[in-house]
Amino acid sequence: MPILVDELNERGLLRTQLVCTFVRKNEVDDSLRLISKTFSIINNKIFLLKSPDLRNEMMLSYNVELETRKEFLPNSIMVHRKKETNTIYTINALNELIITINNGVLDKKFPIEWERYQNSILLKKPEGLKIMKIEMVKSYSV
Repeated sequence: MPILVDELNERGLLRTQLVCTFVRKNEVDDSLRLISKTFSIINNKIFLLKSPDLRNEMMLSYNVELETRKEFLPNSIMVHRKKETNTIYTINALNELIITINNGVLDKKFPIEWERYQNSILLKKPEGLKIMKIEMVKSYSV
């Protein structure tokens, strides 16, 4: 029976990083080609996401092997994902969320009600925490 990528990752045999690249709508195809040429993409999948908060931009989400990672592309960030609620977040945004809902105190063991952030991306912006609803538009095999 073949070993799945998730199982290798759980065993610590494969180190991966979820990346989110923000692209203009008219640059999606070029960005897809560049991503697939630059990185070893886990499961050969890149997901195109949109948000009503972004007018001319979309997001490409993909997992890369850390060993093959070079530098990230412009407008890319390292993110994490809570699979059960399809919540994408940065560590800085998660910390900001905890501070916001925990009376200004950062407690890394503070329980998060992930259902409240279902199908969202949490980002830390200079003006504070930004929570945007997201929707998958398309899945690409590369």
